[in-house]
Amino acid sequence: EYTVADASYYYQDAYRSFMNTYGSYASLLGLDTTQPLKNQIYNGDQTWDDYFKEQAVATMKFVHAILPMAEAEGMTLGDEELETFDATVESLQSEGEEYGYNYKTYLKMIYGAAMTPEIYEANLKDQLLAGKYATAYSDSISFTDEEIQAYYEENKNTYDTVDAEYVSISGSASSTTDEDGNTVAATEEEQAAAMEAAKANADQLMADVQAG
Repeated sequence: EYTVADASYYYQDAYRSFMNTYGSYASLLGLDTTQPLKNQIYNGDQTWDDYFKEQAVATMKFVHAILPMAEAEGMTLGDEELETFDATVESLQSEGEEYGYNYKTYLKMIYGAAMTPEIYEANLKDQLLAGKYATAYSDSISFTDEEIQAYYEENKNTYDTVDAEYVSISGSASSTTDEDGNTVAATEEEQAAAMEAAKANADQLMADVQAG
């Protein structure tokens, strides 16, 4: 059961995390920060808005599946997590001041009108606690060399990989134009010659590869 503000927190967290990772390279991945995310295709029929919603839901599931476990074990935020919390809040406050907004107003600018400092900070603490528990849980797991080898033997296709490269060489003859400028399809002789040239190139490439 999430409020609008909660969902907005995780949505914007996914977006800001993406931008912090890719920055100016986001445009190379097809994301135009000047246009609405709902109007930009991410993959197939999925928009960038759909993508960030998926990321938000995945994180919400992760955080709130783990929180009851952390609470059951009496785990709380330690000095390291609280330092991260303070630094994150202070960074957002400074960011807002640079644009001429106070902390409360800037949160609404980013996360929507329903967001408040209390809601933002509660969600941030939830994330930090979930991360702390997940790390502790992962660190607590150990396996013997025999167990690892046995698992590998059963799942080789998952872990074995092959490096490969390929080169595409066209065997199509270029179309030409007649005296009137009309496009004329290649003749059978021209096509055969193009295929022969392509094979010669492929053979030479293979020879070069085999020669190192």
